[in-house]
Amino acid sequence: MKIQIVRGTVTGFIYEIEIGAGKEHDFHLWKRTFKGSPKNVTNIVDLGYIGMDKIHTNSRIPKKNSKKHKLTKDEIEYNKLLAKDRIFIEHTNSWIKRFKILSTKFRNNLSYFAKFAVLLCGFYNFNAV
Repeated sequence: MKIQIVRGTVTGFIYEIEIGAGKEHDFHLWKRTFKGSPKNVTNIVDLGYIGMDKIHTNSRIPKKNSKKHKLTKDEIEYNKLLAKDRIFIEHTNSWIKRFKILSTKFRNNLSYFAKFAVLLCGFYNFNAV
């Protein structure tokens, strides 16, 4: 199973989680669960969401490096600035995975997975206060 977390940058709270199959790609999960968001909301995501900027124009996605198209110094600098903004969600992911329920094989009925995920995100929000 896979969870996708929407976290506020100012408050630090987890506002929304979406759950999908573990083999589902991140961008496909986002497209399936995307209900629309205000234009003033900026999505800061990783390379798993390439193409999001075509659907939601106010998104920040890192530039991709390839053999034929090497990154310029400006693109490298942009990726570094974006990584500084994204580190907070990575810390959130590591905090949630500390409980091992979401980071290892889930050995319970899958109908309980969403309840455990919501509970752990609630613990995170309580800890963030």
